Amino acid sequence: MNTVQNYLPEHLWGEEITIEGGVIHYISAINTNPADPFDIDAIKQIFIDYGYGATELIDRDGTIIQLMPENRKAAHAGRSRMLGRDWCNGWTTGTEILSVHGKPYKGLPAYTDDQIEACIELYVDRCMRHNFSPRWIRGHDQVRKEWNQAHPKDKRARKRDPGKHFPWEYFKQQVNMRAEWI
Repeated sequence: MNTVQNYLPEHLWGEEITIEGGVIHYISAINTNPADPFDIDAIKQIFIDYGYGATELIDRDGTIIQLMPENRKAAHAGRSRMLGRDWCNGWTTGTEILSVHGKPYKGLPAYTDDQIEACIELYVDRCMRHNFSPRWIRGHDQVRKEWNQAHPKDKRARKRDPGKHFPWEYFKQQVNMRAEWI
């Protein structure tokens, strides 16, 4: 697993958290830098401009770019619910994968094989170190849908990430197979 640090400013890091799951997203700079939607500096600027964060970003070549320490709260999921538990930011990591709206783009796949493999390796390691199963890994679309169902008076805009091109069945199968469960 190729990991590099390229931290966001510390004011975007929240307090320390106990990691009990993960939320997967997509991100690009298509709206701010259409000539290069995968430019890391432009994407970091989006986080800075909007006051959001993520634990890491997975580049198109599979490199994992650590945006903040793993155990720090990131503002990535907003109003969210997973398996009956609200406010995922307080107990999950946020993994952003470089993709333009989670769809194929200019002949490129929505997600590269290298990205999916890096995401699998990341979550095998994370599940083993923090003792949670793949059922505690969801997409932003899933955790927002569950929030809206549980909180009909506080519904929020639907989320689409990581989208239909993210291979959930394969991803969870691989994490389950590769993790050395005690």
